[in-house]
Amino acid sequence: YPEIMAYMAKGVELFGGLLLLFGLFTKFASLALVINMLVATFYAMRGDIFGDYQAELSLVYMLIALTIFLCKPTIYSLDNVLFKRERKLEIA
Repeated sequence: YPEIMAYMAKGVELFGGLLLLFGLFTKFASLALVINMLVATFYAMRGDIFGDYQAELSLVYMLIALTIFLCKPTIYSLDNVLFKRERKLEIA
């Protein structure tokens, strides 16, 4: 059972990262990465985020994926090109 979970985690990291890179299905990919990094941080690393740099790194990756999940896709994403959503470039 742990071997299957390890392959699933690596698949989420590989394909989720590629989807985020191209801006395709960013909400789903970033949510899967958030869940994956939460498990990595608090289960595999036992929540020791200040003692081990690997746990800190997985926490940072989780926060980046959470930020991407909470933000709107831009006009440069592949989602916008494929699904022809009407978006304007917003400058804050």
